[in-house]
Amino acid sequence: MATMRLSAGDIAIVGFNFDNTDEFAFTSLVDIAAGTQINFTDNGWQADRTFRATEGTFTWTAATDIAAGTIINPTVSSILFSAAGDQILAYQGDSSSPNFLYALNSEGNPGIWQSDSTSSNTSALPTGLVNGETAVAVNEFDNAIYTGITSGTQAELLAAISDSSNWLGSNSSRQTMPTNPFTVISEDIDSPVSTPEPTAIFSLLALGVAVISGALKQRQYK
Repeated sequence: MATMRLSAGDIAIVGFNFDNTDEFAFTSLVDIAAGTQINFTDNGWQADRTFRATEGTFTWTAATDIAAGTIINPTVSSILFSAAGDQILAYQGDSSSPNFLYALNSEGNPGIWQSDSTSSNTSALPTGLVNGETAVAVNEFDNAIYTGITSGTQAELLAAISDSSNWLGSNSSRQTMPTNPFTVISEDIDSPVSTPEPTAIFSLLALGVAVISGALKQRQYK
């Protein structure tokens, strides 16, 4: 099964526990085909558009077709999240030329993306992502979860998930990752077709009959 190529914002991270045992959850905002692979890393993104290569990365593979809105809680491996601040960056492809899908940073109060990754706790905003749209920087919590809307278009859900005010965190209590799926509403960009009212149709028919009748009468009088 070939991996399906995704775009920025096709998934979004919706919760994490950096206190052991390490855990996070993400939602698919589009249908994802079986065999699709996504890489997750806590390596920070540097100002020179490369990863710091001192932390961990693992690859999640969709075992079956995944419906839009599904919550996925992958088994975390090869990563040790830091309770002193860390990030989760999701991408496809090789680490030398990543196709970023979504990113979360929990470092600093208030949470921000740093200008460079100068330590294992910091990260710049990954190339191609937009904070508040396809990335979120939350306050530095050991554990946090998204608490906003769970129904809307892909753009509406992304905007809500990427708004740090919709996140709740704790440095002492682990958060329960969501399990109920989101509802992703299709964005219909087609304008509705205007249909004439029946009364309008009958009026036009009557007008046509009157015109024809008048023409016939004129021919009779000639």
